[in-house]
Amino acid sequence: MDFVVVTVALSSTLLHCSIALSHGGPVAVPDVSAYLSVAQWMHGGVLPDQLAFYPGYGMLLSPVGWLGGEALHASALVLNSLAAGLCVVLASLLAIQVGLSQRIARIVAVLVAIHPSLSSSSRIAWPETLLLLMVLTLSLLVHRNNWVMAGIVTGIALSLHPRMLVLAATISALAFYGGHLRRLAMSLAPSLLVVAFLLTWTNTWPTERIAAVQNESSGSSFVATFAGQWLALSAGTAALATIGLVVGLSRSRQRVLGVEAFIAASALGMMAVGALSLYGSQRIDTLLYGRYIGPWTLPLIIVGLAAIYRSEISSKVIFGAVSSVLVALIIGLLSSSQVSAQGRRIMTLDLGVLWAAFDQRYVVVAVVAAATSTLALLTVNKIPTLTLTILCLLAISGSVLNQFHLRNVGAIADGQSSVAQFLPEEIECLSHDESVKGYAIWLYRLKLPETRHGRIDLGAGEKPCGDYVIADDEALSKCIGAQVLAREPLGSWGLWEYPTRGCS
Repeated sequence: MDFVVVTVALSSTLLHCSIALSHGGPVAVPDVSAYLSVAQWMHGGVLPDQLAFYPGYGMLLSPVGWLGGEALHASALVLNSLAAGLCVVLASLLAIQVGLSQRIARIVAVLVAIHPSLSSSSRIAWPETLLLLMVLTLSLLVHRNNWVMAGIVTGIALSLHPRMLVLAATISALAFYGGHLRRLAMSLAPSLLVVAFLLTWTNTWPTERIAAVQNESSGSSFVATFAGQWLALSAGTAALATIGLVVGLSRSRQRVLGVEAFIAASALGMMAVGALSLYGSQRIDTLLYGRYIGPWTLPLIIVGLAAIYRSEISSKVIFGAVSSVLVALIIGLLSSSQVSAQGRRIMTLDLGVLWAAFDQRYVVVAVVAAATSTLALLTVNKIPTLTLTILCLLAISGSVLNQFHLRNVGAIADGQSSVAQFLPEEIECLSHDESVKGYAIWLYRLKLPETRHGRIDLGAGEKPCGDYVIADDEALSKCIGAQVLAREPLGSWGLWEYPTRGCS
């Protein structure tokens, strides 16, 4: 193993670990606490009904699931930190496998370490870093024709997130066309059975997600969400991922079904699945969504760099890529009237610098993103160093701004679930009024894993399941006998003791 690559990987891991241990509370999305609830359930916690998140990540953390919510959250961030270091090593190995020199593989290691798709690993306790690790690992296994191990890794990946079904489908198709399906099935079939058992055991089959997709009738369209992912992928990588995907797909058409074809085909499938999951949303970030395609971003960058290194980028490829970016921009601009809800920065980290610089204004961000991609594409053959410079500038500035943003979000979360400490230890259930932010219930679940949590509507006359309820002042302003015990310093709600005989 190259000394420089190992140094970059170790430095990245140590830096991530230091961030993980000082980060603070989880970001304000249900995903984090939901994943960790599986680890807590293994040690006596209450698992929410119809949990819409796969159990693999929580299972990996189950050895430390007995820890308190804050310590468990920090442990998850440390796990991600270790995975981030491994990603640096595997990415450099992949660079060598696709024909890049050792010198460029070192540059790849640095690019991987600083890119926003990996640099936020120690700030968000969800399995995205492990998903990238799975994509990189499978890519190397495909290159080495190790189909038995590839089946095992595919099963592990699918236990982490349902969208990893794309990997299972792609690698199965690849094995079929290459005559390796029997070897793959030897390990993939039992791996899928284990995943099915885990989903049944934890009641985490994605039925609600499927139903939600079928019921969507307004908001952003499938075409708009697909185009938005394409534009976000292109801009966030200075068009290197765009080139990588186009070149990889050309390998598929030429029946050169190797690692580049696997990466490109699975990435295209992921954008289709992502668009299917996102369409109908009212949030503006779904028109430039980066989270779902994130695990493929760095592998596609590597394939794109290999294409530049081999001088394989023809004017036809450039024209097609530029055209696709401009079409994606036009579709996004025409669809912007379909969305009105505020976006979530955490879902668009690769373009974090643009969202921050232009104050979350989608139209401006989209135009700048398209211009950045177009500039990189038009100069990639004549001035490839300019493309790398653009990528580095986006990566470094985005990573720094994302770090500050996510640190602040974690600090806010600490001040939005602090009243949990005032509840008696023997409490069995806690109600959360509709006046409280939806994500807050998950913050309380993390701190009170052995307590049943549920949403109620005090305004509609519903009563708490016990003597305590989380609500804002207005919800209980007319409830004589209700007493506020503590208020959240960074939230509009607090802990109330509800009258035993109800409101009078």
